[in-house]
Amino acid sequence: LMACAHIDACVPNFLIQECNVDVSSEFVRDLFGEGPEIDGGHLVLSERPGLGVEFNEEAAEKYPYRPFDRPVIVMSGIHDPGVAGPSIVRAVRRVADDATPIIGVSFLTTWTFDSCRNRVFRVLDRELGVNNEPFDGEVDVIAVSMGGLVARHCALPRSSDGRRLNIRRLFTISSPHQGAKLAWLGFFDPRAYDMKPGSDFLRRLDAFQRETPFEIIAYARLNDAIVGEHNAGPLGSNPRWLATPRGEFSHLAAHRDPRLLADIFRRLRGEPAFTDDEPLPLPDDEHAYTIRSAATDDDKPANSGGSGASLPTDG
Repeated sequence: LMACAHIDACVPNFLIQECNVDVSSEFVRDLFGEGPEIDGGHLVLSERPGLGVEFNEEAAEKYPYRPFDRPVIVMSGIHDPGVAGPSIVRAVRRVADDATPIIGVSFLTTWTFDSCRNRVFRVLDRELGVNNEPFDGEVDVIAVSMGGLVARHCALPRSSDGRRLNIRRLFTISSPHQGAKLAWLGFFDPRAYDMKPGSDFLRRLDAFQRETPFEIIAYARLNDAIVGEHNAGPLGSNPRWLATPRGEFSHLAAHRDPRLLADIFRRLRGEPAFTDDEPLPLPDDEHAYTIRSAATDDDKPANSGGSGASLPTDG
């Protein structure tokens, strides 16, 4: 199995299509634990909590907290009342050492992207500034939904003083890099107008990214009715996508998906990531990709499982 497929994704449910190697059930169970099933040339791992592995406290003690290379800024989404952003801040603090600055920024009472940017700089100067000097060091950013666009807007030189956010890596979760499907509903919020596909605001962000690129690692979950997973990757690229577990809202619950967070945290810690550097294209039939825990033969879709870091199919 390991010879025919390079495993880069550790997700609760994925598959190997057209596996050309004789895979015994015993070998699969030894490798992945209980729960796998072999079905018509596909190896399907049934859903398990977290990343498909059981939590082991004894093993966890062997992995101490690690200092990150730079501060981590967590940017919330539009109208987030303190749910997504703070939950990610708490999660990051569980895998970083106490010396790593981890700063959350909320945009609940802001109404324009400029006011969002000004708030980011105020928070950074308050938390990281030295001797009343503005902070201008490198940062890594984790951004939820609209927060991804705020981060990119902060990276543009500000017209008043030329100041910009020095982003080394931007991790986005369900961010509308190419616009949001439901932006037209936010007629009362000028930021919604800017998040319409093809807006002048998005064109400026794309133009700057072409001229002064920095690393954007985008994540999405399928069936995103608010942003749309096809909009969640920067122009010309696909996001790292995953199926949405049954019973969850794709967009609203993406910030707490342990599969996405684990990949981000491993990158922040300097560890090998779970996902490939080149995400696979999004599936044409997005509804065929649903995480199942105990599907019967009648329930199984023709193309089950799924992640944007799926395994290669050839030997």
